[in-house]
Amino acid sequence: MNENTRRPHWGIKLLIAAIVLPVAQMTPANGSEPSAAAQKAIDRASEAFQKNYESYEKANTKVFKDAERDLEREVERLTKSGDLQAALRVKALVQSLPQLQARAEAGHRQNSLGNVFRPTMRRMTWAELQTKPQLKPGAPPRAVASSTHPGNWGTSNAVDGNRDTEFAFLGGTGSVVFDFVPAIECSAVVLESRRGGSDIVIRGAIQINGKHSFPIQHFGGGEIVALMMGEDFPIHRIQFVSAEGSLNPGIAELYFLK
Repeated sequence: MNENTRRPHWGIKLLIAAIVLPVAQMTPANGSEPSAAAQKAIDRASEAFQKNYESYEKANTKVFKDAERDLEREVERLTKSGDLQAALRVKALVQSLPQLQARAEAGHRQNSLGNVFRPTMRRMTWAELQTKPQLKPGAPPRAVASSTHPGNWGTSNAVDGNRDTEFAFLGGTGSVVFDFVPAIECSAVVLESRRGGSDIVIRGAIQINGKHSFPIQHFGGGEIVALMMGEDFPIHRIQFVSAEGSLNPGIAELYFLK
């Protein structure tokens, strides 16, 4: 396969964001938590469109035809369950698919001219980071960690805008995944490690969008690493892994640069 077709296209990211976000916002009449039907819609849409995203490098219309079929089925299922508001929202998404497909095809044509996604990683100082314009996610990410240190060391600390609150694994090894819906378009993803001098990832990795993996070593003591995209690029998943570490390594904060 031509390397120039391997970059995930922004059109499909727009599709994922357009589908999953409105469904995730569905709530019952009392506004407390999503109904069971809406929660199933969230899970099914997330799984279906992640799969479509991974296969989109084939750059054909099958993705959109499958999306239309799956969404029509979702409309039917939600209507039968009595969740008419949710059904109307999903139906509106079906009607937007042709425009999204046209945008994705335009993105593919641009990529075929040689616009290849090749992220790189480098160290960054706190002083340098302070000079960079930053972005905030449109919604808090869903985060799942293999372990969390007891107390106030949860995953939300890594994305709360406060570097003084930190996420920490329980023990030296672990993995945490942050899923962003909608995807956040940025030119760089920056991770700041925990500032404890002994809480270090001796050997690990940072993975972007489930595809691009960067090994890290001796990451701790407030060190900062930047994954440079080279241009604005939609990020929907970040995974941070400690394969070997000392004490309780983790992340002080995630940053996204314009």
